[in-house]
Amino acid sequence: MHQDILRNVGEFFYGEEWQAPLARDLRVNERSLRRWLAGTENVPKGVWKDLGAKLEVYQRSFGMLVAAVNHAAELVEVHGFKVWDHRAGDMVQPRGKSTADRIALIGGTIIPGSAEWLPSKDVDAEGRMILKPHQKQQATAAEIEEMILARLGVVGVRIGVHRDPVYGWHPTVYTTPERAVGTQQVVEGIANELRGDYELSNDTPQVGRSLSAFVAHEPRKA
Repeated sequence: MHQDILRNVGEFFYGEEWQAPLARDLRVNERSLRRWLAGTENVPKGVWKDLGAKLEVYQRSFGMLVAAVNHAAELVEVHGFKVWDHRAGDMVQPRGKSTADRIALIGGTIIPGSAEWLPSKDVDAEGRMILKPHQKQQATAAEIEEMILARLGVVGVRIGVHRDPVYGWHPTVYTTPERAVGTQQVVEGIANELRGDYELSNDTPQVGRSLSAFVAHEPRKA
């Protein structure tokens, strides 16, 4: 494995005829280099350190060249980051990315490896990524009912999800009268959160499975 690393590094710097120039750079005998490649001798740790330092120089140079080329192409570098949220009492990661200058300005911390180059039109004047409109997923009434009930976690509650001209869809609780008012408020709060991610599919029935089952088993009033 170490032989492969040494070969890859040598070819990266010098191409196919890499052994002699790499040995010269490392100030070692070419025969020693061949023994390392054959696996008859271990590559000294000092050699790995020298190769690592050489690669770091190239990495910094490439990074500066990439930045210069991207700036010439009118691209802007943005990063994912975390910032303190007083309400959460913890560091949180916003959905969008921002420039390093803006992250420093708001006291945030850049997340390593999250850099991305964007067209300047996709970054606002304050250095924030302009987020695209969130595309909602389609779900049937029965699927939304199941999601609400799973979050509610109350046994014996039945709900129905139906289309609504204002909100797109709306949940109605069908349960015992003494619990209906409080449960309806909680369910509506859950629905407000889910509406940001889900919309009713076009082929959804008027009522979902939960309500249909409830109506089918509800005793008729005299």
